[in-house]
Amino acid sequence: MKPSSSSSVPWPGSTFIIRSISSWQVITLLDGQVVLAPPSSSGSTHWECVETKGWLGFRSPISGKFLGHDTRGKLCCSAERHQGWENFCVRATPEGGYVLLMTHFERLRHVGIKIEQGVEKLAKIGDGASDGIVWEFIRV
Repeated sequence: MKPSSSSSVPWPGSTFIIRSISSWQVITLLDGQVVLAPPSSSGSTHWECVETKGWLGFRSPISGKFLGHDTRGKLCCSAERHQGWENFCVRATPEGGYVLLMTHFERLRHVGIKIEQGVEKLAKIGDGASDGIVWEFIRV
């Protein structure tokens, strides 16, 4: 699938809705958890893009905390500051849209879906291009 015409380039100083191109679900902060949910669901779907030491970060304007990962690689939104576990690299794909990459020691891992006890969770997953979700950034 191709990104919609409302897709923007993620850039520091702007606020975005981050939407999966394939499912049209968005990264949402819901009851303290980071989930992939329909755009009409409750929860916070806006993410302020910031830059620290060349890395992009995404902060919830509702909680003031940064999108990152926990010790098992699952996405969370609990950090007060933009540090190593909250670093993102955003890479354009040839078909349109972007993959979100997070640091994993000396590697970059794609953000995608991990099944944990039968439940889909957003997490850092493999480092192959086919492993991650393709996203679009909708400026708000």
